[in-house]
Amino acid sequence: MHLSSQGVSGLRYPFAFSVCCLVTHPSEYTTLRNALKKQGFDESNCEFLVCDNSSGNKVTAYEAVRAFLAEARGQYVLIVHQDTLPLESAGKLLQSLASLEKADPRWGVVGNAGRSMDGSPVLALSVDGETQRPGALFTKVAAVDENMMLVRNGKGITVSSDLDGFHFYAFDLCSVAARLGYNSYVVDHLWRHDSRGVVDESFFDAKKRVEDKMRAYHRDQPLPTTCTALCWDRLPLARAKAQAMSLRLIAHPVHSSAWWKLWWTALRTDPLFLGYHFGYRLRDVADWVLRSFRRQRMLGAGANRRAL
Repeated sequence: MHLSSQGVSGLRYPFAFSVCCLVTHPSEYTTLRNALKKQGFDESNCEFLVCDNSSGNKVTAYEAVRAFLAEARGQYVLIVHQDTLPLESAGKLLQSLASLEKADPRWGVVGNAGRSMDGSPVLALSVDGETQRPGALFTKVAAVDENMMLVRNGKGITVSSDLDGFHFYAFDLCSVAARLGYNSYVVDHLWRHDSRGVVDESFFDAKKRVEDKMRAYHRDQPLPTTCTALCWDRLPLARAKAQAMSLRLIAHPVHSSAWWKLWWTALRTDPLFLGYHFGYRLRDVADWVLRSFRRQRMLGAGANRRAL
């Protein structure tokens, strides 16, 4: 993959923006660059990063986004489609981001389009001659759209390494940001998009891969750490199993006070844990008996060899 950049080096963030684009049609990218310059996104405050797919899809969107976020030297990493054009200035976007920073210092991703937590559209978008504005300077959303998304640099936000292709990378980016403790927003900064996106067989294949990943990640089985078991499932049986597993994991004399505290807490809040707890105890006893039996057989076999 060839990642080209235009700009000057210097401080950690020598630019306000790193403007990043996966290019398949150079003429569209030229139009985009001209529109960016007209709105104040130029070499004075931007570097421009390009992944060149003009001769074929050598790089997936996930690979491109991962490379952009690794290489960007701007304070804000602005990842845009080549058929997207800014209709408002870089100065206005910077002012909006400053306001968002005051309202929520834990913002991580911004877009011009997305869905709120209840599924309502939140758009600062002009498409097919129709323009929609969100009605608020910024609105918290579940995920943003890929046509324009902006990421805070230096926060470790990126896309998953086990996904690829050209769909759902904005959702994945917002999902990773959320797990890192950052929120996603749509900001009222108007952009034009000359497409309504592509929904084809690859879209539904990608949807299944993302759902499979999230299903595995959000599994209802307790996840053990060295000293406890984590469980975020709301089902009583799942919580009870996690409590029993936690008791098993700290069953050492040095943790006796913590063990008894957890025991009484579990008895009061998740009494169903007793079934799992005694199940684990029976398994431990069975394992101990089996190990003892094997040890006796080994000792017996050793004694017979010495007698011979």
